Amino acid sequence: MDILLGLILTGALLLVGGVVAAIVLIAAFLFISPALKDRLTFSPNESGFFMFLEVREGTASCIIRGGEPIYTLTNNENGTFIRVFGHGEEGTLEDTEDSERKRVKLSDFLKEDGKSWRKPWRMYQQWIYDTTGLIPYVPFFTEPVTYSLPRLKELESLKEGSGDEVRFERVKDLTYFINHQIFTWYFLYRSVDIQKIPFTVMGSAQVSIDENKIREALFQTKSWNILLDMALKAVVRSKLRSQISVDVALGVVGEDLKAEGDVQDLNFNSKTSDNDLLKADRFSRLGTVITEGILDYEMQYQDGRRKLKDFGVIVGRVDINDLTDELSPADRAKFFAAAIGREEGRAIALRGKGEAEAAESLYAALQAAGGGTLAETIIKSNAFADGLRGSNGVQGLAAALTQRIQ
Repeated sequence: MDILLGLILTGALLLVGGVVAAIVLIAAFLFISPALKDRLTFSPNESGFFMFLEVREGTASCIIRGGEPIYTLTNNENGTFIRVFGHGEEGTLEDTEDSERKRVKLSDFLKEDGKSWRKPWRMYQQWIYDTTGLIPYVPFFTEPVTYSLPRLKELESLKEGSGDEVRFERVKDLTYFINHQIFTWYFLYRSVDIQKIPFTVMGSAQVSIDENKIREALFQTKSWNILLDMALKAVVRSKLRSQISVDVALGVVGEDLKAEGDVQDLNFNSKTSDNDLLKADRFSRLGTVITEGILDYEMQYQDGRRKLKDFGVIVGRVDINDLTDELSPADRAKFFAAAIGREEGRAIALRGKGEAEAAESLYAALQAAGGGTLAETIIKSNAFADGLRGSNGVQGLAAALTQRIQ
């Protein structure tokens, strides 16, 4: 009996000693953890043990437990804020419909948490946050949400001739944050048909995520970036097909001509003689129409139709940077030859129409002034048209009239 009691006491002492030793080791680790911040800060594309989270200004992140969001962290010019959800471990805050009531400043939250058993952890979080700017989370039990973010990344812009050539690479990696400040989202869509001619469209959108709808952007959609890209692709294809002709897309419409019936709502034809300005103006107007289309774009979601902003995706502006046909050199040459011939025919038709109207106006004026045989002689002899075709303007017209009368 004494031996058994001795074994029990020894085991208890060893257990207590082990617990004390573990507490001392954990305390020592936590004490030196700021010096290990580079190794302990979360990185979604690396493997390792992490327990710190960096939330930079203009971004937001979400901490999950068992796949469910428990709180979001948002950093803006006023500091870092925490938004807690009622079913999370921080259930001391009421989960209401008013998102502003659920967001409090992180430093205030860490100080005001009333649960005494969490006080040591809150004090540690506050200490780390004050000394490093990082936010500790409980590893293994909680983690930052991560998602794949395939996108185009601009590499460089090269001057080539009179224009810029922008080069991109496709990037596909994991990320754990969302930008609620404006960022540029590039897109490139191939085989966009305009009057059966395939084009490659390159553009960009100015996008931000509503910092009060971080949860919606991450959990009410499979991926906010896929949702955005799907909407952009649908609107860009639709607007290019309906709002622009293939002549305008290729830039072969004459500067002073209007291709009637080719363009519905946009006046793409400019009187500028600068082709670069004409192209920039054409793309700017297209961007405006596409931006309006994105703001009105709706999709079916559960109980009804919703817009991008309902999921926290805010699009401020869409720009078309380039529009390139996918024709072969031979097909392109044939198309341009036909288009130029068609435009020359339109020019001749418009010039003839103008000459006829001018002759009619002159005839009416001569009739009002006395008219008679002189007016008929001038018009029938084509004196006005001959003078109009001359290179000396009014002087040529006067000379032609004098010659005809004599």
